[in-house]
Amino acid sequence: MSRRFSFLPWGFVAALAFTLLTTPRLQAQAADATPDTATSFSFSVLTSFTGGLSPDEGGHVWTDNYPIQANDGNLYGTSYGPGAGVAYKDSLSGQYDLLYVFSTSDAVGGYPLQGLVEGRDGNFYGIAYAYGGDGDGAIFQMTPSGAVNLIHTFAGTADGANPDSAPIQGTDGNLYGVTYGGGAHGDGVVYKISPSGGAITVLYNFSGTADGADCYGPLVQGTDGNFYGTCEYGGADGHGSAYKITPAGSFTLLHSFAAGTTDGSEPIAGLVEATDGNFYGMTYLGGASAEGTLFQLTSSGGFSLLHSFAGGASDGLYPQSGLMQASDGNIYGAAYQGGADNFGVIFKMTASPALAAPVQLSAPANVSPGQAFTMSYSVLNSYAGSQPGTLNQCFATNTAGDTTYWTGTINATPTTATKSVTAPASPGTYTYALTCGGQESSTVSISVATPVVNFSSVTHNFGSVSVGASGSAYGVQLTNTSGTGFPFSGVTISGSSEFTQANNCPATVAAGATCEIVFYFAPTAGGSVSATWSVNTTSTSFAFTPSNGGTLTGSGTASTGTVTLTSAGHNFGTIAVSTQSPTYGTELTNSSGSTITLTKGSVTAPFTALTNCGTTLAAGASCELEFYFTPSTTSTVQQVYTLSATPTAITSGGVALPNGGITLTGN
Repeated sequence: MSRRFSFLPWGFVAALAFTLLTTPRLQAQAADATPDTATSFSFSVLTSFTGGLSPDEGGHVWTDNYPIQANDGNLYGTSYGPGAGVAYKDSLSGQYDLLYVFSTSDAVGGYPLQGLVEGRDGNFYGIAYAYGGDGDGAIFQMTPSGAVNLIHTFAGTADGANPDSAPIQGTDGNLYGVTYGGGAHGDGVVYKISPSGGAITVLYNFSGTADGADCYGPLVQGTDGNFYGTCEYGGADGHGSAYKITPAGSFTLLHSFAAGTTDGSEPIAGLVEATDGNFYGMTYLGGASAEGTLFQLTSSGGFSLLHSFAGGASDGLYPQSGLMQASDGNIYGAAYQGGADNFGVIFKMTASPALAAPVQLSAPANVSPGQAFTMSYSVLNSYAGSQPGTLNQCFATNTAGDTTYWTGTINATPTTATKSVTAPASPGTYTYALTCGGQESSTVSISVATPVVNFSSVTHNFGSVSVGASGSAYGVQLTNTSGTGFPFSGVTISGSSEFTQANNCPATVAAGATCEIVFYFAPTAGGSVSATWSVNTTSTSFAFTPSNGGTLTGSGTASTGTVTLTSAGHNFGTIAVSTQSPTYGTELTNSSGSTITLTKGSVTAPFTALTNCGTTLAAGASCELEFYFTPSTTSTVQQVYTLSATPTAITSGGVALPNGGITLTGN
């Protein structure tokens, strides 16, 4: 069997800086063949193979066979040796299972080049390069347990011969692929066939001349619904070609490789579409050092040479595999030779500006047990599909034991969607993943924990307070530390009615939000009294720290004095934007011997007032005015809360109120 190479879907990483180049010498056979010149790239080697025999050494990356991660989380792949090849399953923990042994003497045939693809039905599809029922290879289906079904055997004539790369499943559900030989001219075909078998449809016959010859690389379906591929030879200059073909079989030659210093030669593997909508690939030869290139191709045929391989310790040469865009948005690949030991390298290509990750997944970091939350996801390359209602070969998996919401094939309109998921009932950290094509994936972890409401304190002693007056206010901050809203239904005080409260808590305290509860003590008789308080809620899942409520105590004593305010102004100082300050309180006491009438003003944001003072205040009575400050900007602000009484004026510190009320300042 002659030299065979196939596509390896990896990703890009880089550190050798270079800029996209346009090549005026090149001819673009498609309309509007304009290169993308808005993005620059850098290139770097990640691993140099030493040529040893251990798995972490290795050498000469030909990459005919590579595993994919399937919907069940296991790795599946094929090998074209020993014998006529095998199919296997390997768990991520290292459990290896031999699923199928290929033979040169049965209908399926042997030498399963280029691995497997997972279909949306959960089965795997691949090819045998040679032998089989008609002697020129076959397309097969394999179940996860290893049962193999023959879909088509190639006759070596009109239907094609010797498929070198596995088919892909198009967005219409059919399998699309290429053969190395056969067809009307003996130079291979592009075909379509149903996963259930039946008649094969030849979409295009390669002529072996300007359109291409020796088409090893697999197809990739672009986000525009068309298929893209490469041929090692042929083209206008005989150095290979890149093409586009519609699902109906309309063929367009996008680029003829010309070799030389500004172009590549022999694109053995296929193309990968990145999230910028462009296609990327490599050639085995050509470029500035005649040792291979990495290039960019637009869907209209615009060509840019991104990197010329030069060998040596810091570069590779003779790349034969394909590329893959990884979850970090970079593009990765391998070269057959080069590196510190000249046994090949793994490299990364990084774009500037950065390319978006092909698969993106997000969810709240913290949720409560059994809480419904929204999983947001997007697929930005060919796996998004072009058929409304389905993502192309995208599967959801999770470690939460979820078999209802985030599992199996995820159907949605292409590119971006959301899905409601219910969190596990048990606390813990759980990982959710979306994998497309068995190679591109994104993961997100959520922490499931019992939701907690925290109180800044729960117990307070008001001390001795004159009968008819009000003790200084006691403020409690309620903070919802959970990832879900806390349903607030008010505050209950049990015990002495001389304790009251006011609060600014909404019906639902949002995740991470804080509100204030202020307690007052206004004794009506002498002696010590107490009460307990707690917050009411309709939820049974929340916990409270240090406890849900606490104890209030105080003592009533005889009162004397005139109409006075304990203080007539306050500077809250510097408070962080959107943060609520501690409460400032001042007490108004009527010791004038008669009831007074109060006229009160108001304040606006960023200040807030809470008070139990009414429109009148009886002789010997007191009331409390409380304020807090929640700045929205960093500037200094000042407001006056106007306050007056008749017939007796209010004083503070023996003088009339400055500015006619209570002056509030903060920044």
